Amino acid sequence: MRRLAIVLAARRLFVLMAAALVLASPSAAEEFHDFFADAFKKRNPNQLAYFVEAAGDCSITEGKIVSIVEGVFVRSRIKPDPESWLKDSVYLHVYVACMKTEGSDPVYKIDVFFASVAGKSPVFYSWPFGTFGSGSVDRIQAAVKNAVEEAVTAYLRANFDL
Repeated sequence: MRRLAIVLAARRLFVLMAAALVLASPSAAEEFHDFFADAFKKRNPNQLAYFVEAAGDCSITEGKIVSIVEGVFVRSRIKPDPESWLKDSVYLHVYVACMKTEGSDPVYKIDVFFASVAGKSPVFYSWPFGTFGSGSVDRIQAAVKNAVEEAVTAYLRANFDL
């Protein structure tokens, strides 16, 4: 039940942040980016917690999403830590929602963002990396991988002198 409350609060906060970024001027958006990049710096950047969820009629399973996330982490020389997302200062949240459509490929939405559970409510540290579209399970998997790679690249740039 706590997990559901966290996820619902996180989604509400995400919508508010997304609206603020859309309405912000380009210079303000750059300042937001710098602030959020600083916020997901870690003392131990070689290890990163993550949380994965799949919702709706996804033909991609949470297990496959975990495999994709851990593959990107390992290739980036980051130790995946799926167990400590409630305790870690920063974690990567991966959300995939799908809806089947009659006679065509499912529609999907992918959100990948950094967050922390501070007290009772999650706090998001960056605008989401992700996409939406329609396609086969292979296309959804490729979109998840691309979004996670974009987020991990931002994480590496924030935590290492690259």
